[in-house]
Amino acid sequence: MAESLRAALLISGGGTTAQEVIKATRDGRLNGIVPTVVIASNTKAGGIERAKRLNVKIEIRRPRDFKSSEAFGESLLEMFIAENIDVIGQLGWLAWTPNNVLDKYKGRIFNQHPGPLDGKRPGFGGEGMYGLRVHLALLAFAWISGIPIQTEATTHHAIKEVDEGEIIRRLPLDISGFMDRATEEELKSDPIKQQQLVDAAKNLQATLLPIEHRNVINTFRDFVSGSISVFKRTTPLIAVRDLPTLAAAKQLAVQMSKNL
Repeated sequence: MAESLRAALLISGGGTTAQEVIKATRDGRLNGIVPTVVIASNTKAGGIERAKRLNVKIEIRRPRDFKSSEAFGESLLEMFIAENIDVIGQLGWLAWTPNNVLDKYKGRIFNQHPGPLDGKRPGFGGEGMYGLRVHLALLAFAWISGIPIQTEATTHHAIKEVDEGEIIRRLPLDISGFMDRATEEELKSDPIKQQQLVDAAKNLQATLLPIEHRNVINTFRDFVSGSISVFKRTTPLIAVRDLPTLAAAKQLAVQMSKNL
């Protein structure tokens, strides 16, 4: 393996994780990674300015500017090849990564996720589960079911199925300080309970974020050392009897997020 790996950091929003990765490569916490380029999927991503302040090359690649997913992927691959990219971190990247990119960088492209996943089995991921929605869904599930499930900062291999790649690293966070009880109906119709859930989810998001940063930095370290491991749960994250509650919680999260 090369002494250092050239990394592309993919963002769509604030870019705080990309910022912390770049800082870690400069203050001695993360050796062997060279943040070569930050790629934003939209022109309004707050992470663009963060990367500029850190003097890292910025590229904008908007999926809507291309005729097809394959064309979008070819544009990304052209850039990755030109920059000699070894590893790719999807750090708050909301664009759908084209299959040709996933195929070319299989095993060398990973995704950051702000909640617990379970590979191919149901968890707090999948299409539409990103950002605050993940925290809303997890707390809604816990409040409705009474199950004090812990949340996790997660990194996993990026594959064609959203959030179903094998888990690389996870760092847990106890949510007992964010627990309450509510019925599904209350979370659908009671403005007070809804606001309580939103407030709790925002606090949980802020609490987990630095843990996510640490987990991503540790994941990059694993790529440098060549010691990528896979985490598999011995029992399902969500029991079969609780799957309807999980589905309801996710639906609630998506609906509530539209009003924020």
